Amino acid sequence: MPRVPGHFGLPVATALLAIAWACGPCEPPVPTEVCDQEHPCPTGYKCDLARHYCLALDSGSVHALDAASDSGLSDRSRDATADRGPLDAGSDAGQPDAGCDASVPPRAIRSLSTLGSHTCVTRTDNTLWCWGSNSNGQLGDGTTDNRTTPQRTAAAVWAIGSAGVAQTCAVKTDGTLWCWGNNFYSQLGDGTRQDRYSPTQVEGAEWTSVSTGGYHTCGIKTDRTIWCWGHNYHGEIGDGTTDNRTTPVQSGGSSWSCVAAGNNHTCAIDGSNLLWCWGYNQFGQVGDGTSTAKSYPTRVTDNTWSQVAPGYSHTCGITSDNALWCWGNNQDGQLGDGTTNSTTVPVQVPGNQWARVSSGAFHTCALKTDHTLWCWG
Repeated sequence: MPRVPGHFGLPVATALLAIAWACGPCEPPVPTEVCDQEHPCPTGYKCDLARHYCLALDSGSVHALDAASDSGLSDRSRDATADRGPLDAGSDAGQPDAGCDASVPPRAIRSLSTLGSHTCVTRTDNTLWCWGSNSNGQLGDGTTDNRTTPQRTAAAVWAIGSAGVAQTCAVKTDGTLWCWGNNFYSQLGDGTRQDRYSPTQVEGAEWTSVSTGGYHTCGIKTDRTIWCWGHNYHGEIGDGTTDNRTTPVQSGGSSWSCVAAGNNHTCAIDGSNLLWCWGYNQFGQVGDGTSTAKSYPTRVTDNTWSQVAPGYSHTCGITSDNALWCWGNNQDGQLGDGTTNSTTVPVQVPGNQWARVSSGAFHTCALKTDHTLWCWG
């Protein structure tokens, strides 16, 4: 199926993709490899040192992490003998993805994160690599030099990373949390407003996950409490105030399963699979039927949810029955309901058997259980 230029409002199938998405269950590693002279490819692959990705010798495929300038999606399959651009929809239909299978080759990508103008990936060997814009030190390599190829971030053992607009945070395997990059609103959580060009530890320990938004950051600890810090003009920290926070403060509620930070709003799923959102709400992106900002977690419908992905000014989520719902700003058709009408309550996206969703600034992409990728906006 050819791409549809300028199409908006309804999902359009695009190239096959299997990446780590937003707040949700087990995140599958991508069968994609970044390599260099110090980190060679596994058996059966050859490293293209000019572009830092592995060529699969047995199939002739090139699996590259090639950051797309607008979509924020970075995994594309290419033919090793001819650069054909993005694959037509369905050209890899039926091919198994990595799932959560331990058979994925060594140093495959466990998670990928991109929000502003840089991208970070965590490998299965627990190394963290970032590239793109580095004007605020968000790549964590000690400089402010932009990088066109992946650069390793510190010689540390990382469990998961999250790239924000101009900042990055990551949790080490020992449960400590580290942030770097833009710190104008104290989104690094170190008690200052000073930019950091290399990883700086956030107070506390026993962190299990982190999500960086526009200018705020949230994380979950092993006791399943949510803590947020940084910009809070719209209540996106969720502590019942609109005061900016220079260090982590606990958000309302307890027993949380996951948290995802959008541009100026935040969403989380609790232990009962109920969805809650808070923060900026001009377009109804909190999903409570109003356009009033919320400074405390606010319930979204009576459904049970498996995943949520807040974007710039809209939100999408998947319910336990694999239905996909979106709400908030729809000026570019990013809600996928065939209109450009914004809504303050969730509206269902056509189709079924949705597995994962990722919300960008003004577009959305989602993966179905048959491994086809659909985008709109």
